[in-house]
Amino acid sequence: MIMKINKINYIKDIVLLFLFSIISSIGLIMRFILPPGTGRWSAKSRSEIITYLGLSRHDWGSIHAWVSYLFIILLTVHIILHWKWIISTTQSIINNSKNSFRKNLKSLMMIIFILSIAFIWILPFMFSAGTSKVKQTLKKVPIETNDTNEGGL
Repeated sequence: MIMKINKINYIKDIVLLFLFSIISSIGLIMRFILPPGTGRWSAKSRSEIITYLGLSRHDWGSIHAWVSYLFIILLTVHIILHWKWIISTTQSIINNSKNSFRKNLKSLMMIIFILSIAFIWILPFMFSAGTSKVKQTLKKVPIETNDTNEGGL
């Protein structure tokens, strides 16, 4: 049974590393090879879209998002499978410390945990992308008329 769990953890960790490598690589492609603004048109023609390996910036972004979703799901499984280890290691660190330090460490860990959950899981779903209108202030410029031109062109 232990050998089976170790094998599952090993395979899961290799897949996590592979997914993280893909996410990082695509992020670098989107940042340096196809930076923001290149997903529209090429400088040569308005009928050509700039691509890298046959994919536009939008396509790379979609792949980046889906691989990230898989990574988050697998990372959640990783944390669930290691939860007992996380709890026991945390308790041993806390129990080996002084009492006042233990209280502060517990509070700090709880704050970090709550903030992590908020930033990773809750905040992305609280806000949606949208458009905003830019207010432009128009200056009233008087129109000069030339009254000397009487009926002529």
